[in-house]
Amino acid sequence: MKSQKIAAAMSLALTGIMSFASLVGSGGEETFLNDGAEVVHTFNESGTLSLYSDVEARVLVVGGGGGGGFDCGGGGGGGGVIDEIITLKAGTYSITVGKGGAQGVASGQKGYNGEDSIITFLDALGNQVIFQAFGGGGGGAYGSGSGSNGGCGGGPANWGKAGKGVDGQGYSSVDATTSPQGGGGAGGSPIQVNNDKGNQITRMSAGGPGRASDITGVVGYYGPGGGAGGYNGLGGLGGDTIPDADGFIWGCGYNAGSDDNSMKNNFQYAQGRPNHGGGGGGSKNWGVGAAGGSGVVILRMENKATVINPTVATGIIETRIFSALIPVSVEFAGANSQSGKVILSLQISNFLEDFAEDGSFAKDEIVLANSFFGTDVFEINDLRPAETYFVRFVAENDAGDKSFTSVISFTLPKQEEVVRIDTFGRSVTDGLLQKHYSSSSSFIDYDETDETLVAMPGAIAAGLSSGNNPTGLYTSRYVDKDGNEWKIDSGYGYSYLGYMWLEAGSKYNFFANFQDNTRLKIDGEIVLNCGYNTPSVGTFECSETGWHRIQLWMQNGRGSAGTHGGWAYSFGWNKDGATTVSGTPNAIDWKFFSVEYGAKLKTGIPGRDIIVDSYSQNGQNIDFNVNISSGDEGLLYALHGDTYGAEDLDAWENVTLVGDISAAEQEFIASVPKSLYTRFMFVHPDDSTSWSYTSQIDLTTVAISENGVIHDGDIGIFNFNVGSVGIGEFSMKLLLSTSQDMSGAKEYNIPVSNVGSYSYETTLEPGTTYYYQYVAITSEGGSDTTDVASFTTKAGTILPTNPSVSVDNRTVTIKMDNIVIGAGETTYKVFVGKDTDSMVEHDFVSGSDATQSNIKVVLEGLPQDWKIYVTSENSTASGNSWTSQTDIISVTTRDLASYTWNKEVVEGNWDDPDNWIVTKVPADGIVAGYPVDENNGIDFEAGTVATVYISDNYYYLEDLHFGSRDGLRLRFVGKDASTSKIRFDMFAGGMNDEYVEFSALTLGEKDTIDSGVGNYASTNSVFKFTNGAVFNQSGSSLNIKGTNVTFAVESGASVSYRYMTLGSAIGDALVVDDASLTVTRLFVDTAAHLDNVNMRIAGANPTIAVKEAILLDTESVAGNNDLTITFDVPNGGYTNEVVLSSISANVQTLGSYLNPESTGKIIVRVDPMSEQLRGGDRAAEGHLILWESGIDTNNVIIESTKGVIYSYTYGWPSDLDRPSEEGQLPTGIRCIIPPTAGTIILIR
Repeated sequence: MKSQKIAAAMSLALTGIMSFASLVGSGGEETFLNDGAEVVHTFNESGTLSLYSDVEARVLVVGGGGGGGFDCGGGGGGGGVIDEIITLKAGTYSITVGKGGAQGVASGQKGYNGEDSIITFLDALGNQVIFQAFGGGGGGAYGSGSGSNGGCGGGPANWGKAGKGVDGQGYSSVDATTSPQGGGGAGGSPIQVNNDKGNQITRMSAGGPGRASDITGVVGYYGPGGGAGGYNGLGGLGGDTIPDADGFIWGCGYNAGSDDNSMKNNFQYAQGRPNHGGGGGGSKNWGVGAAGGSGVVILRMENKATVINPTVATGIIETRIFSALIPVSVEFAGANSQSGKVILSLQISNFLEDFAEDGSFAKDEIVLANSFFGTDVFEINDLRPAETYFVRFVAENDAGDKSFTSVISFTLPKQEEVVRIDTFGRSVTDGLLQKHYSSSSSFIDYDETDETLVAMPGAIAAGLSSGNNPTGLYTSRYVDKDGNEWKIDSGYGYSYLGYMWLEAGSKYNFFANFQDNTRLKIDGEIVLNCGYNTPSVGTFECSETGWHRIQLWMQNGRGSAGTHGGWAYSFGWNKDGATTVSGTPNAIDWKFFSVEYGAKLKTGIPGRDIIVDSYSQNGQNIDFNVNISSGDEGLLYALHGDTYGAEDLDAWENVTLVGDISAAEQEFIASVPKSLYTRFMFVHPDDSTSWSYTSQIDLTTVAISENGVIHDGDIGIFNFNVGSVGIGEFSMKLLLSTSQDMSGAKEYNIPVSNVGSYSYETTLEPGTTYYYQYVAITSEGGSDTTDVASFTTKAGTILPTNPSVSVDNRTVTIKMDNIVIGAGETTYKVFVGKDTDSMVEHDFVSGSDATQSNIKVVLEGLPQDWKIYVTSENSTASGNSWTSQTDIISVTTRDLASYTWNKEVVEGNWDDPDNWIVTKVPADGIVAGYPVDENNGIDFEAGTVATVYISDNYYYLEDLHFGSRDGLRLRFVGKDASTSKIRFDMFAGGMNDEYVEFSALTLGEKDTIDSGVGNYASTNSVFKFTNGAVFNQSGSSLNIKGTNVTFAVESGASVSYRYMTLGSAIGDALVVDDASLTVTRLFVDTAAHLDNVNMRIAGANPTIAVKEAILLDTESVAGNNDLTITFDVPNGGYTNEVVLSSISANVQTLGSYLNPESTGKIIVRVDPMSEQLRGGDRAAEGHLILWESGIDTNNVIIESTKGVIYSYTYGWPSDLDRPSEEGQLPTGIRCIIPPTAGTIILIR
């Protein structure tokens, strides 16, 4: 921060040095007792008491005395008295001393009560305490004889009543008999005394004596009453009968026939004793009474300091553009001070964090005064406009004791923008110049020479109305920024002058409805003339863009006028808008004629903009980079000096001609002698002026700042700025340390001598945290130091151990988000292999930035599992080098292409790319050429006839759709089911005239046949597994539905399913021919259109195994369709012992229903066209069905076939031939078919 220049704006001289000083507080008149051991603070008038610490004090508070009454009036009552001992807390307290009451001066007028005396403070417990001594009561007057109540009661006049005193503070007077009485105190009756001739005369009663107190060290009476006035004798004496230093007794009543002079001759004063709260004396016959004496507040306390440190406080801050005025007071220099004065210092900063709670300060303090006491106002100069400052004042006495104020803040105002000052000294501002003139009917021309013109935001008169119900925008009054009120007056008008920015090619429309008359001129041309109560519109077509002169008159010649008829305003405008107005103008079509509503108005033509972009020191000059807008030709001056002169040329120390400036916009360097303030002024041909902002330059201050460090391992480039080199020889150092406290810092001398931005390079240690700061000094004592900053040099690049990886087709992206980039240039390598023993370096594509946060590796070939890792190596020019490596990462590449079989190929291998058409290409463009990945899309078009050979294991394929591909004929043929394997999800619903065969291969467990082979829309289609094909799908369902749809398992194939539903209306829905089928549940479709569902079992060795049930219905839907199981018995019968069997003890009874309304049956039959019945040469015998839970013969019907002998068997599994027991269900159906070729003899 720049050093502050401090100047005292006001000083208070000390008048002398006292023998003793109050060590406990200040305020009032200080006197000392007992050789300074005690101090008395006496307040004879209102003031402030400041206590440095808590203190026990004797407090005397006396109210003002009451005034004496008129015409033989009673004496005024003494002021109330409070005399207490109490502890007061440290602080500043306001004290009010009551004035004496005025005397009665007219017939029947009592004396006035005295004013109260008050002190409010905090006691030892922090409770607020108020000592309020009431003023004395006024004395009574003839005709209104009673005295007034008060601290002490006022004395009555003739036959009046006594005034009452306040309990605990004063006394009441006594009732009068036939004569006036003294006020307050004991009162008493008149007495007889001898006059100077020896004759007895009457002396009226004396005032009460008040209360005695020695608080000042001398006994005195406080709150004495005034004496009664004399009717035909002597006035009563004042209650305080102790004469003052001049021998006078105060508060005496007037003697009959006496005056002030005669009173003084008798050493008497009628006025109540001042600063004692004395009551004023009563008046003589038809005379005026005397005023009461003022009160007093006195505090007596031990003069023993308990506050060690000085007291320092601030007052209200006055801010200016470049400075601030701050009042500071020191009322106590501290208990240990010998001189009674302090060193006063200032802490100032733009940052609150520079101020520590213990009073310490992060910057240098500024000494304001080396010997200071009392109150002063200090002007802090060389501040910056619109910035916020924090300040704190520190007071230190000669014993080293310190105290400080709290931190206070203030913000300086911005520089006021001055664009142009016209020849009449007015600043050109937004708005129009207004003239309020007297005229009944005419439009009077006024120009800018009129000094009474006032700047307004626009035609404010158009928003005013008069009358009982004003409706204008501003109703009946407009108050400007200076607090002036403007209204509509009969016989007055408003004229407006200025300029409006208009654009060429646009039409500007203006309407008026001002009562009485309106006229508008633009560039001297009348655009609008509007008479009384006749709304009109005028149009100005602009031909040249720029500022155009506006003259507007709004004249009123009668009573209620201005805006009327419920309108919000009576003069408006628009650009290229409406040209008519009726009723109240709406805000869409019209706008009020003011800058506040969008009009671009100026009180004069704006001048040339002067902008100072920057400046730099050049020897004894300052070079300013000045930009000036286009405009008039003229002269440019530089106003400069160490005093800010605003727009007053005489206030600037120097005015230097910069030169002639042409009309064109331009930028140039203006060299001006060094000064604290510099401002540029352009003089137009008409002598009006345009101004720049003021540049504030401190040439005495050393100013440096750090600008970051560029470091890379073992090299550091330190960047810094020199803003000012101050006065004298300038030198600068860089301090560099590895300790935060800068201990052991190494110093580097930097050869810099002028302002500017610089760099300094030095060697460093890699991987080290450094702390640094810059120090600049001058031979004249100037200095500046930057804050300590830090940085850590780079070392080796550190790769993340386990970076995240994403795979897109064959492109592997390694995201190294947490990479730490090391020194020098880092080289990256990628290693890839199918296993850790075969990893080799591989090409890669780096990320978009130097951090290599994304490394992309393209792994061509078929998708497969890979191992991959990344290494880095970096080094510096000095030979330091480092390496780093990630963990080995496992990834699997993909093939995201989609393929369609080439319809022209009727026979071909699956893994031949020539047989496939790529219909979707991945982003990286790499395809396998044929489906190998579960993400592949696979398709065979309708009508495709092809045999596809599969010789390898292609797992994880995508969906394979067969439905809705009419005429499809596909055979998938493998070499052997043990080696030829494929896996994909099959979707075969909706097949129509299609044939799909899987031969000599294995389909994986992932596969499903969703919605069945030929869901309801499927017709005339076959789905076949043959030649040892294997399909194990024990977790899915198979639905064989439609018309003439067959699911076939043949020639050694093996298929297993969880659930299978048969529902083909024609043909055999299920064929098992010399193959095996395992199913958990076999359902018969309950659809009403099916009369029968057929299942055929053929071949030498067919098997169907059921785990849970064959069901003809569901619990919710009755089954009414039959299931016909046809056995095609080969010659000599089946080689296996049983064909259809249950394989679980928990199997449901064959032929049982879930729904009691079901009527469907299971028909068991041997095909009459079986080979055995068409010429079998040996007998066929064996079980067709074995069912552990039994066969319900009511629902399982054996259909008779010629030549076939059926029988039931019982028991399971070893005693199948035992006789049945009553009620026992059979567990098997057995058949015997004799040979049909030659003669057969059957013996049983």
